[in-house]
Amino acid sequence: MKVRRRIVKGRVGPPKSRHGRRELPLEREIVVALREAYQAAGQPGEDSPVFASGTGTPLTLENVFRRVLQPAREEACLTWAGFHTFRHTVASPLIAEGRNILQVSRWLGHHSGAFTLTRSRHLFNNDLGGPLSVPTASPTEAASGVEGANAGVNMPHSTPQQADNVLEASLPQ
Repeated sequence: MKVRRRIVKGRVGPPKSRHGRRELPLEREIVVALREAYQAAGQPGEDSPVFASGTGTPLTLENVFRRVLQPAREEACLTWAGFHTFRHTVASPLIAEGRNILQVSRWLGHHSGAFTLTRSRHLFNNDLGGPLSVPTASPTEAASGVEGANAGVNMPHSTPQQADNVLEASLPQ
């Protein structure tokens, strides 16, 4: 799906930045449903809104809020939910499933991953996690006699002794 425009206070215009103009991947079932709705509407044209009022004009934010969102959120006891909540409903699972911040940023139409991190930092675990572990020796390294602190470390030296000498020389006394 291509995001090519936005509607603010009933006026249709381009997205507020070049980053707002984007393509979003959609599940096949959603694409099929949108195509069926488009055909049922008599294929109104490329510039027609995807979701239109009964007269074919763009829906107004105030009308959709009053008629659809407000009753739904009251019924669900989620009076805090607003339209912006839907952006978090996209960002949260993307971050939780391990998508990188640049992917999430592009989905949301943000200008940078840094901006997305600032806006979404509450979605990340703030602790440091467990300790880092030292890699263990592979069977090849174990057979060659490289062990201990050098195990699993790529040293550009010809013998384990030379690798030990470099490691010892680089450690503070």
